[in-house]
Amino acid sequence: MAAYQITMRIGWIFKTESIIMPAVMDLLCGPGTGLAAWMRSWLPQLNRFGQSVPQLLFAKRLRDNPLKKTTVFICSGLMGGIFLTLSATWYFYQGEPNWLMRIEFLICYASFFICVGVNNLGFNTLQGKLIRFNYRGRLFLFANMVGGSAAIFTGWLLLNRWLTDDGGNFAWIFGFAGVCFLIGSMLTMFLKEDSDKKTETTNLQSTSYFSFLQPAWNTFVSDTEFRKLAILAGCFGCSMILFPHYQALYREAVSADQIFSLRDLIFWVMIQNTGTVIFGMVSGPIADRFGNRFVLQFTMLVLTACPVFAIWVASSSVMASSYFFLVFLIVGITPVIFRVLNNFSLELASKNDHPNYLSALSICIAIPVIALSQIAGWLLPILGYKAVFYSISVILLVGWLLTFNIQEPRKQLLVNDGRV
Repeated sequence: MAAYQITMRIGWIFKTESIIMPAVMDLLCGPGTGLAAWMRSWLPQLNRFGQSVPQLLFAKRLRDNPLKKTTVFICSGLMGGIFLTLSATWYFYQGEPNWLMRIEFLICYASFFICVGVNNLGFNTLQGKLIRFNYRGRLFLFANMVGGSAAIFTGWLLLNRWLTDDGGNFAWIFGFAGVCFLIGSMLTMFLKEDSDKKTETTNLQSTSYFSFLQPAWNTFVSDTEFRKLAILAGCFGCSMILFPHYQALYREAVSADQIFSLRDLIFWVMIQNTGTVIFGMVSGPIADRFGNRFVLQFTMLVLTACPVFAIWVASSSVMASSYFFLVFLIVGITPVIFRVLNNFSLELASKNDHPNYLSALSICIAIPVIALSQIAGWLLPILGYKAVFYSISVILLVGWLLTFNIQEPRKQLLVNDGRV
């Protein structure tokens, strides 16, 4: 499982959501234009929709699937195929922007995250099945340290060749990411997983068009602690609305003094992944030793400061040029929070309910992103960055305060495990 995560992490650095993909969209639409701002606002929306609704639709099937690794194998392979398609598209059009290429990019982007959503559900369920609760932090620590370090080195080595000041060979960048995802897919077949017995299910099915939401709604209503966690997760999800706009904020801050170069992305990608490694090194052992609640309190507080810090650094071109990279260091904490929220959900649920809890959590993270991303993209040119960024920071502050209202399930798990 660590080898799988490491391989996928190396591929992921070549499609970073807060750096690489928004830059590609700007190249397709023209940086600094209203079209670019509007098209960028679609990215977090498609991202979170793909990682939420498909999970709800697939949760029951995954629960009844005797081998969870099959889902991970198929979805990881599809992720690789989609990025190889993007690579071929970029090569065919030679990066010349047109509406057909923009639409194809968004379709591939949406399809990719549908696969990512189901893949994450499968992998996290597989982790809950194969890895004991007090070893999951260690797995994350090892995969994060090795995978993050390997991704940083690979990104530095290859992106320096494939990115130029005014463009980039994205056919190679997308192609390399696709190959990594395909390798990760093949690695899952080496996992030793016992086949599950099929769960008894009722033949009575709801005729409602929204019946696929019923398991998530039942989980939300019936479990008080999960309900608190879900609201907190919704607040956390709002942070992703800003991901495509950090670069635009930087460009606006330095536009009068220097020309933005795509080679700046290389340093930012390295810094963001370094942040993930650092925060992961701290969070993994603490989560195993003291539980996930304390880690959530720390990481949510750090993330709450990010939008405010970004506005402050961008207040002058000199500060932006010297210190804006620290914004991406803080953004690197986002995957850590995702992992902690997922592990918290696994500890709240029985093994049979893991798919329902994980899919319900994903929809709670996605709802504010889907609802507010377009609104944020529309308001940015009207109200400016300060109003939008500060509003998101207030929502994140509410999420941080909610971490003090949730109960740590670790003690009960230790009692059940015979260790307390």
